[in-house]
Amino acid sequence: MAVIVNGRSLVLSVDFKVEMQHWRLFVTLAQRRPFGWWGLLFCVAVGLVAAAATKLLGLCQSCDFDEPSLGAGVLCGVIAYPVIGYVFNRLFVGSQVKLGGSVLGDRKLKLTPESLELDGPNFRSVFAWTAVEGTTADKHLLVLWMDRAAGIFIPTSAFASKSDEKVFKDFVDERTAQKR
Repeated sequence: MAVIVNGRSLVLSVDFKVEMQHWRLFVTLAQRRPFGWWGLLFCVAVGLVAAAATKLLGLCQSCDFDEPSLGAGVLCGVIAYPVIGYVFNRLFVGSQVKLGGSVLGDRKLKLTPESLELDGPNFRSVFAWTAVEGTTADKHLLVLWMDRAAGIFIPTSAFASKSDEKVFKDFVDERTAQKR
């Protein structure tokens, strides 16, 4: 991370490379952000409906719609949630992006007191601080959210140290707090 002081203004800059594993992790974080625990609750509800349907439709003559049946339905839903997420992530998420496109590849993000500037080999984007909704710091990614499920994501490996990452995140958080 480069720190540049222009007179009295501070400019932070970080160079990084976005790879497929970063994209997959970002998609997982983005899926959780707007829905939270609703995905898990949905899978549990499906498990309960499946347990009830087997009894009500007579698909299982020896089944009782009792506590063990309900427990099995909930357990199936809880197990299905991460399995469905993993399968979706592996089968479909990678097909949405390509190497050298606007998501994967080399990037440079520059933070100024006025804006964020994101540069890639084929594009340049400038965002006002009002476009940033907040940040999420994960073990492997720092995400600057621009929408409920869209944002700029930076691999934490792009920072020389945890303190550099914290300075960067604090700079963003300070700017996003000013807009509220």
